[in-house]
Amino acid sequence: MQHVKGSSCSIGKLCAEGLWEKWLMLTSRRAGSGHQISKTFSCSIVLVPQFHLIPFYHVHKRQASSKGHLDYSLKAKEDFWTDPESAVRKAYKETDKQILEKVAGSQSGSTAVTAILINKEKLLVANVGDSRGVLCKRRDIEQITVDHEPEKEKELVESKGGFVSQTPGGVPRVDGQLAMTRAFGDGKLKGHITSEPDVMVENLGADAKFFILASDGLWKVMSNEDACDCIRELNDAQEAAEELVKEALYKRSLDDISCVVVMFHH
Repeated sequence: MQHVKGSSCSIGKLCAEGLWEKWLMLTSRRAGSGHQISKTFSCSIVLVPQFHLIPFYHVHKRQASSKGHLDYSLKAKEDFWTDPESAVRKAYKETDKQILEKVAGSQSGSTAVTAILINKEKLLVANVGDSRGVLCKRRDIEQITVDHEPEKEKELVESKGGFVSQTPGGVPRVDGQLAMTRAFGDGKLKGHITSEPDVMVENLGADAKFFILASDGLWKVMSNEDACDCIRELNDAQEAAEELVKEALYKRSLDDISCVVVMFHH
């Protein structure tokens, strides 16, 4: 079951209106095997209030076996300005707890990539799993996030009592099941994986052009360079996000494709 989503945000316009701090989150669902469930964890772009509250995410859940859908918002309280990295880590932990209790159960989970723009000068980026954030500058391309693959974090898995295995022609998997070491949900494997994100802070210079947040449905068929080159000449963030999704589909991506493009207008 494939989910395709394109979204965008023009930071320049927001900054001009005095909305300097933005929180973005993008997640990619993974339904449990044997369950005909489509969960769409949609990207939200929400204001970060001035002091004590971080709006974390907005979730849309669709389930084939039930009517209607559930919308809810989770807000993690923290003194963000004192210790933003700690606030983000706690928000991830609380989000994982809420997803396990109210959304995913033990059979499914989600990767995530998030970004906060602070004072038009810094990006605070975090991720779990293989959803990726890539900063495209005038001359350089920088992957800000870390792909949490089992082979890379084998020691982490083994230290928790799990193992990493690989079938011939297959990809490395935690306990022979999950192709990543960090994720929301996945209750049955939670003892051997983690929802602890990698958190990076990137100073934005005048050469920063745009930032791509996307799930692995894009990155499995496009390199960081391919993605940036694909939209480098575009000036509209919505058009750019949609173009990346179209290109991934053209390249026959079979995984979930979620994409957000943030353009910086200096």
